Amino acid sequence: MSQRAFLYNLQFIDNQIDKILDRIASIDTKINSNQEIVESENILKSIQAKFNLKKAEISELESQSNILSKILLQNNNALYDGKIKNPKELQSVEDEGISLNKRIKNLEDRIFDMMLENELIEKELNNQMEIHQTLSRNKKNEIDELNSEKLILIESLDKLRIEKSPIEKQIKNELLEKYAMLRETRSKMAVAVISENACSACGNIITPAEIQKIKSPIDEYYCQICKRILYYN
Repeated sequence: MSQRAFLYNLQFIDNQIDKILDRIASIDTKINSNQEIVESENILKSIQAKFNLKKAEISELESQSNILSKILLQNNNALYDGKIKNPKELQSVEDEGISLNKRIKNLEDRIFDMMLENELIEKELNNQMEIHQTLSRNKKNEIDELNSEKLILIESLDKLRIEKSPIEKQIKNELLEKYAMLRETRSKMAVAVISENACSACGNIITPAEIQKIKSPIDEYYCQICKRILYYN
């Protein structure tokens, strides 16, 4: 087998290796990409913070209402225990009771409205939790599938590298260096085959005389246009 035939076979394996490596890189990117999860988590934290804040506000109002209710109870006890005899003092206690009742009623109304608001926030929170859990579950399933595919690809990669080794050993070092440079500078195609009397890479027409040389066992023959190694398969 000629050196160019070995190079052609080497390129075939290298192309497969490149495809596998590209796919593995793509898999790693997908596995490490969690933007959707991060965004969902940020939304969840934002709603949770809003829910907690509203809950704290309700708790504060309830605390104020409880304090006023205790004061009102003391006020009513003072009003009805018969100890206050002065009419002006009685009137003052009654007025304070009316004021306390109004303030308590106002607080209770605010608490009720805020509890309704927080119910809506809680529904939003529960909905976002479900969304986040679904996204997390789907991501885990995706990662499991991708890791399974990656293992299969790595096994294939190992086999290809085993196949590649004996082929490389058949090729002269100088030619391997040229091959590597051409792959790097010619879109990973160092060896082009003759197809319909033309270079398969650039379309340059190959004369019958040139084809005869390409068919010969000489180590190197390059396309005059794209400078790739030509091989007649």
